[in-house]
Amino acid sequence: MFVCEKCGNKEQRYIGILNGKEYCRRCIEFIGEECIEDEIVKSSEGELKLDYELTNEQKKISDEIVTSFKNKKNTLVKAVCGAGKTELVFAVIEYALKNKMNVGFAVPRKNVVLDLYSRFKDSFKNYKIVTVYGGCKEETIILKGDYVHEDSSYVERATIVIKDENNNVEEYPLKVNGYNLKVFVGKFSSNNSDDIYVYGETGGSAGYAIAIVYKYNNGDLVEIFNGEYFSEKCRCASKYLEEYRIEVLCQSYERKYIMDIRNSSKDYLKQIYDRDGKIKTNEDPSISY
Repeated sequence: MFVCEKCGNKEQRYIGILNGKEYCRRCIEFIGEECIEDEIVKSSEGELKLDYELTNEQKKISDEIVTSFKNKKNTLVKAVCGAGKTELVFAVIEYALKNKMNVGFAVPRKNVVLDLYSRFKDSFKNYKIVTVYGGCKEETIILKGDYVHEDSSYVERATIVIKDENNNVEEYPLKVNGYNLKVFVGKFSSNNSDDIYVYGETGGSAGYAIAIVYKYNNGDLVEIFNGEYFSEKCRCASKYLEEYRIEVLCQSYERKYIMDIRNSSKDYLKQIYDRDGKIKTNEDPSISY
């Protein structure tokens, strides 16, 4: 009998089959997993993103590394510290991931592992990246809840479940009900630890976005941002800027933010900008509170 390892569900009506594999319909939507053969990454969705270009010499060596890898040959690169050796292997890592391989990147020091984790996370979008070093164990975070109706994505009694590095499991009930609830783990605050972001929609004609950020520390789950409360205190004005940017002015906090939207969908950008990145609409962007 199938029992979900994540939420413990064993009710037959909440068990589905996809690609010949059983999966739990009660929690799969919350954790963003899909029932596919390779559960680590969907290779077609990953991408390598660098905010800078390699030098001609770096590009030449990078291409040679990829060629050697395709021919199943080892490559040794000798260079001084700070010469950009890490960037030389980004292309071969991308090649391996797109061909449904797993990649292990080994370095001798813990602090370098943590530094590279941030760099890889920024450069390899949509891929699962984990750090492993002496004394390190991963925490597991799951968002679960109860579906009110079998054919609806509306969920009540949303709960965050955390298994810490010592395999202790704690549940934290949230005051959240809504549609399409999901969880994302990433950095939203100024310190080095990841935060927990829960988001979704309330639904209906007067519906609004659900956006809550939590900080988990030493067994305590603390809410550090709530979109509903924020919208009650803050009202913002926004406008499009040239070269695919948006300016948001938050008067309550006397702050101005500039957002780059060049990676938004092409259909969306075509409605606002011409081919040269000049604004062609008279409308301002809407802000969801």
